[in-house]
Amino acid sequence: MQLRPRLQQAVKPTGFRKRRQATLKADSEDEEEERVRMFTRIPALEQGFKEGNEEADFQLSIDVGASHTAVAAYKKGEPLDHIPIMDDFPGTTGRERQTQEIETALWYHDQPRFLNAGVEPSEVRLRFGNEVAQISAGLCVPELRRFYNPDSRVLMMKLLLGEKDYSRPARKKLIDTLDHLISLGYIRERSDVLTHFLREVLRVVKVALIRDHGMKEDSSVEVTFTVPVCWRQSSIHTMAVAVEAAMQEIGQTFLMLDAGGLTTDSASFIVGMTEPIRLGAEIAQAKGVMVGSSNLNDAFRDYMLQLLQDETYLLTHSLNTIEKVIDADLVPQFESLHKRTFAGPLSVGSHPHVFPLRGLKASREDSRIRDDMVYLSSDDMWQIFQPTVVEICKLFEDMVTTVRDGGHRIDKFVLAGGFGDSPCLRSCLREKREELNERYKMTMQECYPATSMSATGVATGGILRSVNKEHGPARKPSQSLGIIRHIPVEHSVEEYEAEVLQQESREFPPEKAWYIYDTIRWILKVNTGLLPPVYRVRFMSDHIFPHHKKIWIIKEHFYASDTCNEDHYQLSHEKNKDKVVKIGFVQVDITPMKHNIQSVLRERKLPINKVSIEIEMIVIDLFLKFNAYWDGSYIEGSCQSLSIVSAFEPGVK
Repeated sequence: MQLRPRLQQAVKPTGFRKRRQATLKADSEDEEEERVRMFTRIPALEQGFKEGNEEADFQLSIDVGASHTAVAAYKKGEPLDHIPIMDDFPGTTGRERQTQEIETALWYHDQPRFLNAGVEPSEVRLRFGNEVAQISAGLCVPELRRFYNPDSRVLMMKLLLGEKDYSRPARKKLIDTLDHLISLGYIRERSDVLTHFLREVLRVVKVALIRDHGMKEDSSVEVTFTVPVCWRQSSIHTMAVAVEAAMQEIGQTFLMLDAGGLTTDSASFIVGMTEPIRLGAEIAQAKGVMVGSSNLNDAFRDYMLQLLQDETYLLTHSLNTIEKVIDADLVPQFESLHKRTFAGPLSVGSHPHVFPLRGLKASREDSRIRDDMVYLSSDDMWQIFQPTVVEICKLFEDMVTTVRDGGHRIDKFVLAGGFGDSPCLRSCLREKREELNERYKMTMQECYPATSMSATGVATGGILRSVNKEHGPARKPSQSLGIIRHIPVEHSVEEYEAEVLQQESREFPPEKAWYIYDTIRWILKVNTGLLPPVYRVRFMSDHIFPHHKKIWIIKEHFYASDTCNEDHYQLSHEKNKDKVVKIGFVQVDITPMKHNIQSVLRERKLPINKVSIEIEMIVIDLFLKFNAYWDGSYIEGSCQSLSIVSAFEPGVK
């Protein structure tokens, strides 16, 4: 199975002068191995890239949220109107299958010195996803729970991907946990937890694809991670599901509210394309709060703990604290039913919410505590929901005010994210929308996805995005990305600026020619404008191989800079010195073509093995595609796709 990892996020343009440049590389066999940081490496994916430009056999889209993760799968040739969501993960019950998500969580186990009766060796292993919640709630044999220390449980790992003001306290707590795991030897770097989580997810997905969808070991799979660096690009993917029923018009303005498990973010966009839906520009700075549906679980737990703290007769051998009783019996009911059906403050005084709890005895002092049940009125439920919902509505109001103060209208309001299914949240946002429409004299409409589609909209949107890359938005690079060139001194003054030709040069003995070594040509340029969805660059690259060398490998070395964007200056030049970093290389083995190339070189009476390779680089979506040609023919195996997500600003411009 061949997999191509992708990071879905945000992009820039650049203009190049039409001139031929030569690259001379006497590639040495003992050249140091360099770490390629052009794409995210995941052990489960390191099986090679599919060569050529054809579409992969399978598309996977993995939306890693702060609290939950969704995985969508698509087989080439199948209709795109219903994209399957993977839900066959360990620990998944009927409740999780309704939402088609798993928890974004890991739990590292203690090393067992001996096993208790009832615990198999295979049970003491790294737990991920919904297994973590099961063990945390005590829904396992008590002996197994002893091997899982709360300090070794990793939650909210997505906060590693970027720091926002409102997430700093939670991020600090996460980092403390990761540093603890490093000290115990479970991980070597903080980012290892992301690798471990994705590895476990992909293992399960691979089995499911082989079993249920006919995938074979030689099938190619393109993996789109809608993680990334900033949620705002994920909003683009969410749009495919969230606004499917609405009539979009180019130039309309949307306000997107992504209410997830742990965070709620907002952004505003102008529609730039309708088929498929694509965004043209972001019109206001994104905002966010560290509030989501998980806060409701915490609020419910605290509410119940205060209510039932004296009901100690409920304790058993395995559920030996009131907290464990609540987590095992009441929280799952709240999560699967009541949180999804509570309609909000407008229903105060009606629709009681009943939580069965075997063994509970009625209280004379508190009517909420009844025989074998907890009885909560809508007023009680609103006490649990109010802080979270009010804060999200405040974020919505702040974003509308910001957009209006910027002189923009708002045509539609789109709600996405797992918490977007909540009737209570929808009701409160609808009331706030009506208030804002009246205040600003506007006609902003609301647009909600179908029930149970909010949470997986990002994942399915990632599939739609991956099969429509060429219709992506224009993007703005936050870094310059360049390659090394050696400039022949013999070029005329008209081809290069005088300052370029004044740089230090030295002779290349095999050719008896002088070159200005180690200059940079920038493929992407920071601070020069927008890059179209598909951007192509072609240039010639000359490589010289000694006669005794058996292996012929060509390499192109990549450098990045946050500020530099002027072509043809050496790494040591003041324009680049201490401002450029080496980020990796791509290489192509042309040894199978060696004898054919040498025959052509002899016919042309060239005294050295100087091979002129035409390099094609295509920036499409967030990837740099690399192709190589010799003598007008494509070099088999040269196609490589590299993620350059870090080179671009989040969002769209």
